Amino acid sequence: MFGRKARGRNLYDDSVKPVRKPENELDLIHVPLTSREFVKAFYDSVDQHLVSDETVLGRLIGREQRDNHALKHAMFVATEKRVLMATKVWLSLNIRSVPYTQISSVSTRGFMQSRLEIATSSEKLAMMHPAGDVSQFLAVVNGKLAS
Repeated sequence: MFGRKARGRNLYDDSVKPVRKPENELDLIHVPLTSREFVKAFYDSVDQHLVSDETVLGRLIGREQRDNHALKHAMFVATEKRVLMATKVWLSLNIRSVPYTQISSVSTRGFMQSRLEIATSSEKLAMMHPAGDVSQFLAVVNGKLAS
């Protein structure tokens, strides 16, 4: 009569097992997007998808944007021939390649260039909060579009 019950069990019963504690401190830490280890691993995995004669002219890292939501870690890579958008999906990469001949416009929007868009005739690739030299990336891509 004096014990409290919740969903059919006694709350004062000591036979209930305690919640498992984390085995090490890293289980409690959230790795931020800008951590050096993550960025280096992301760079290396994207570099594996480049053709041997391509050189990287510019990179930006941020979040892919779809339907006004920032979803996954993303990276724009500008080379001499194309722009790559790599998105991190669980343990794999999703890479979209867009040659400069298919790009119709490149623009930034928002406060302090918080959104970068690359538009083609069929789709729009968007990134939120790009980290890196955005003005240099835009100069490289716009220079390739002009030539």
